[in-house]
Amino acid sequence: MTDYELVLEVPSMCAQSLKSKASSVALLPSGALPLLHQGIQVIGNYCIGATKQVKTVTLYANQPVEELQTIFIDKDSVTSAGLIKILFQNHWKTEPKYKDLRYLELGRNQGFLAIGDKTFALNAKFPYRYDLAEEWYYMTGLPFVFAVWAGYLPLNQVFLDNFNRAIEFGLVHKSDALKNYKDLKIQFEEADDYLNNYIDYHMDEAKKRALHLYLDLLGQLVIP
Repeated sequence: MTDYELVLEVPSMCAQSLKSKASSVALLPSGALPLLHQGIQVIGNYCIGATKQVKTVTLYANQPVEELQTIFIDKDSVTSAGLIKILFQNHWKTEPKYKDLRYLELGRNQGFLAIGDKTFALNAKFPYRYDLAEEWYYMTGLPFVFAVWAGYLPLNQVFLDNFNRAIEFGLVHKSDALKNYKDLKIQFEEADDYLNNYIDYHMDEAKKRALHLYLDLLGQLVIP
């Protein structure tokens, strides 16, 4: 894909870049889709999803989830922030208060949402851990979609074919990419297991249904 420019950004900047039309295509958090202009469509055959457990989007607590009254939310992901509120409203059926995550020392009846690499070091520190993708599966019977490729239409078929081939090439060579990455925060074997066995990249019909359901429930949230 030598005719295209690849720009690496954090998810929030990807969304802003697409919203401002600085880019034609971006990897977007699913929760950012309602914030963007009309004319943006999910494209391609791939996404960042999970069929059940995802391992790196987790609610941590010292008490069971039904006893939690305050939830501190990691703002790194608008998608996960929306997902945990959906789960409390529709799955666990309680109404905690939500605050920004600033520290990891919890009082009684408090929990916090953490995402990404930091979760690998947290799993042994808290007696109650809830994998949000797994809880979504228990509630809906569906996989979950954390991020999607989206772009302004129309995008010609030549671009879409090249785009899908480029993503497919990357997926085939995930382990090779890890071997050449110099700043791994965890052991190679753990990272390789995570990318190959917990993240599911194919945007199939079940994930399309899951994405529509997530966006519908996100629009119905009633936050105290």
